Amino acid sequence: MQLTSSRLQGATERIGAHAPAQRGSRPRAGASYAGSVGLAPCTARAAWHQPNPLPSPQRQCLHSPRRSMSARCAATPDASSPAPTAPADPGAQRAAPLGARLGAAYDSLSNMPDWAAKGRRAGVILHPTSLPGPYGIGELGPEALAFLDWLAAAGMQCWQVLPLVPPDPEYFSPYSGLDANCGNPLLISLDALITEGLLAKSDAPAGLKASGDVDFAAVAAAKLPLLSKAAQALLTEPRFAALRASLKRFRASNPWIEDSALFDALRKRPDLENKEWWFWPEPLRLREAGAIKKARAAHAAEIDEFVAVQFL
Repeated sequence: MQLTSSRLQGATERIGAHAPAQRGSRPRAGASYAGSVGLAPCTARAAWHQPNPLPSPQRQCLHSPRRSMSARCAATPDASSPAPTAPADPGAQRAAPLGARLGAAYDSLSNMPDWAAKGRRAGVILHPTSLPGPYGIGELGPEALAFLDWLAAAGMQCWQVLPLVPPDPEYFSPYSGLDANCGNPLLISLDALITEGLLAKSDAPAGLKASGDVDFAAVAAAKLPLLSKAAQALLTEPRFAALRASLKRFRASNPWIEDSALFDALRKRPDLENKEWWFWPEPLRLREAGAIKKARAAHAAEIDEFVAVQFL
């Protein structure tokens, strides 16, 4: 979800500039989050990475971290001493990408270097689906940006989420991902697509509850057709030529998505639906070149749309 992650990255670049907000306010949908606990403003920075693993037609394995967070006191391979910092910059960052090896002393309070032992970080675990939202589910849109503002004002340095992968369409658990490299399309902000012009304001679904438990089946039934419509607009309408050029670059720089898209198209095929891939016909199961080439040609339209949705 290239466009979605770009919007969030822009927000995290602004986090450090916020002053603490008024203490005691409660977050509400549609309003800026306030509830500072009086800590220093957040100095976290987020960098979003698109992985480039070896392709596979089965559930995809993540070969590189999708996201890395730079924050105070994160370990580096050399955890024995801090990086040089100017005296006027006591909050200088130390960063380790997610999945990187931590220093040997990082998990030992008795053996931790002074610069790390005296540091302190705080954060919140909240899956984006639990954010308030007007369309029955939390999205990576305006409410996520408002939540980041609140985290910054409260002095938080980490936002931990559950897996952001496409969930199994029966139970919608974030831990039942169909592909470890792709994003969950239900998290795409419809309001952002309306702002981009990919959807009309009249397309916004009505009747989805804005509070309580998420009815994932109802949200998917209302939202997936709209994402398909937005993807088709991106692929076909002349006014989106510049955005299509970005899509083309995204597709070229992430070749793994071709097999992800093919797998998604095949698993929805009537004769393969609800079948694990290891029960597919042998030519597809073993990725015989002729069978894969034929499948790509037969499902070219579905593949293009899948890639476009992931770009959004």
